[in-house]
Amino acid sequence: MRLASKEWKRQAREALTGHYSLAMAAFVMAEFIITAISLPFQRFLFQNPSGLQVLLSLLAAAAISLFSSVLNGGLTYIHLSLARKKEARVTDLFHFFSRRPDRFILAKLAYSAIFLLAAAPAVICSALAYLERGGYLLLTALWIVTCVLLAYLSISFQFLFFLLADRPKDGVMENLRESLRLTRGKKARLLYLNVSFLGMAVLSILSLGIGLLWVAPYISQTQAAFYEDAVKNTEIHL
Repeated sequence: MRLASKEWKRQAREALTGHYSLAMAAFVMAEFIITAISLPFQRFLFQNPSGLQVLLSLLAAAAISLFSSVLNGGLTYIHLSLARKKEARVTDLFHFFSRRPDRFILAKLAYSAIFLLAAAPAVICSALAYLERGGYLLLTALWIVTCVLLAYLSISFQFLFFLLADRPKDGVMENLRESLRLTRGKKARLLYLNVSFLGMAVLSILSLGIGLLWVAPYISQTQAAFYEDAVKNTEIHL
């Protein structure tokens, strides 16, 4: 049976009842850790940085992004546990640091490589258009197509980290293919679900980010409910 987005949101609210403080604490801790690690390198960019400082900042940003993928795996693990009414703790945020963190790092690298390849034609054409001072109409059309492609890829691989957290024995490529399979025929509903949170996201920004303490866990928990429904329905039809 196909569920509506309001049903996934209802399930998310039910799962978070009595556990909102846990989800919020895990979210805040993850953001604090990433911010604390990033700050020393970001300072370089505000002090007339040299080429070496800029390069170090970019390399640090890449390394921190890979590190954050393991933390995101922990957050995903927490929300999956709540969706399944299992015990979850804030320390689960670090669950995968001792359980093959390389899977999340490799997945992040593969995910980024796919997006870079998809955007490469538009980036190259932008550079050429800048040098030649022309072709801006075609460039605009190319960027529109690229944005649509990137959105399609983002939805297609939205279950990747859920699968990495849920199926620790599977490899990265297996989980990439499984995400494609699970989202097949569900992309429109997944897009609608994502877009339905835009209003909340805007209000969170207007509240100087304070609203994210409530909105971010709610979005993650709703996505966990969608994932659970997708897995169950796929297994039924196998």
